[in-house]
Amino acid sequence: MKSFKNFLLEKAAAGGFQYESDVNDKLKKHGLQHKDQKSAGASADAPDGTIHSKGTHHNLEIKKDKNAMMGQIGLHHDGKSWQVKPTSKKKYPETAKHIEKHLIPHMNKHIGKPSGDYEKDRKEHGNLYHTVKGTDAIKDHYGKDRKTHYMQIGGSGLHHMHHDPGHIGTKSLNGDTQFRMRVKYHGTNKKTGKVNYSHTAVFGLKDHKPTHVDIDKHAEELGKKHGIKND
Repeated sequence: MKSFKNFLLEKAAAGGFQYESDVNDKLKKHGLQHKDQKSAGASADAPDGTIHSKGTHHNLEIKKDKNAMMGQIGLHHDGKSWQVKPTSKKKYPETAKHIEKHLIPHMNKHIGKPSGDYEKDRKEHGNLYHTVKGTDAIKDHYGKDRKTHYMQIGGSGLHHMHHDPGHIGTKSLNGDTQFRMRVKYHGTNKKTGKVNYSHTAVFGLKDHKPTHVDIDKHAEELGKKHGIKND
């Protein structure tokens, strides 16, 4: 039977995909995307959409609201200390620097190595939080490592990461970054009953304020100014 927690996670994911679809539909309607452009859906690597300006389609991340997950990166314990997974570090080098500076020391101070017991580690390791001032980790994760310079947040508006390459008039993503240690369930082996799980660092946005440009409210205006037909 599906757990209530998994049910809530699935509902949240469905809501996120619906908002992503709604935003992309607005962008297409007002000439800020090609009509036949596809959504990223559940893909972890592709941008959620794009927004056109100055002759270029700029990658766009779309979040249902400010409480959505703002990125994640894999972790492991090498027998002596916690580390960013080498594969994750290679994929997201700038993100890894923030984890190594802010979260890894906090983890090594407060939690030991994995026990191999999912329930035990979920209780002892899961939801270890550490908050730092500013959003540099999130901006580097999307802007530098994922080459996505814009983020639309439901109820908050359109923000850029480190700069506004399309000259849309957005402001940089504001707030603080909350790192969370997550023990992530990947399924159970039907023969052995052993749970497959991993440790990841998840980013959240705290003390965030809405901005003045919002696709939900200003798509028509943005289309008139930055739409494809204006090239």
